[in-house]
Amino acid sequence: REILVTAALKLSRIALTVLGRLEMRDAEFILAKSGGVFGRSNLLDSRVDTVLAEAAPHARIVKLAVAPAVGAAQLAKRLAKTRENLRSDEPRNRS
Repeated sequence: REILVTAALKLSRIALTVLGRLEMRDAEFILAKSGGVFGRSNLLDSRVDTVLAEAAPHARIVKLAVAPAVGAAQLAKRLAKTRENLRSDEPRNRS
């Protein structure tokens, strides 16, 4: 139990450091938890959620739904499609 609580506090401290540097503690945003440590211990998950919610009350804290690599690939695919659409909307060169 002590190990899990300590781990939760250390993980929370890392996230809070990033939020502080980005000046996001009062912002509304989604804070996605990812990694193998989450979803395995209710104690750790709830402690992290509590600490983060107290420090960033407007954040919506969620567990990442897909692996980061999958999310990155999906984003790249959407960006490529958007870029294609922008190109097809450009006026054609009439020479």
